[in-house]
Amino acid sequence: MSRRDTWKRHRGQAAQRARKTLANPNAVILDTETTGLGSTDQILEIGILTARGDVICDERIKVDIPIGKSASRIHGIRQDMLTDCPRWGEFLPWIWGDLSLRGVNEIVIYNAPFDRRMIAQSSAASPDPECHISTKAILGLDHWCAMHAYAAYVGDWQEWSGDYRWQRLPGGDHSAIGDCRATLKVLQTMAQERE
Repeated sequence: MSRRDTWKRHRGQAAQRARKTLANPNAVILDTETTGLGSTDQILEIGILTARGDVICDERIKVDIPIGKSASRIHGIRQDMLTDCPRWGEFLPWIWGDLSLRGVNEIVIYNAPFDRRMIAQSSAASPDPECHISTKAILGLDHWCAMHAYAAYVGDWQEWSGDYRWQRLPGGDHSAIGDCRATLKVLQTMAQERE
């Protein structure tokens, strides 16, 4: 099979996954903004959108660690903007309850490995046992990475990595809910592809 044939197959699979998600009334899109990229950084903003585009959550989170300067330059969030916001340990059990009541069974994330790691890290920093239970439940839901699917859809092959080049999120504005909306547009674009 030629590389072009392989790419067409992968593009079709990405389109099929996007169509399946958009047809799922219990699918959501999630995005986070964080204090940085490191192993102790935490979530300071989270957005969750239904696959129809309805906002479930657009929340800032109070963090006890400093926000990295480079991260703050990207998303524009400063420590003083988080003073009256809930802490992660208070917020996560509440949002898990909401997602559970809605019957959410699928989460789509643009760069899922990063956001899932940040959910785990933020929860690890919380002493609240309910937060840890909610973390296991959320991370246990079916999830997939729209960035990896979109890379296959675009088809820009990299010899050195033996994989498709990851694409920047088109239309993302570095707010959690704005990036959820941009991810929804990526899904809609991929879903239009017909085999």
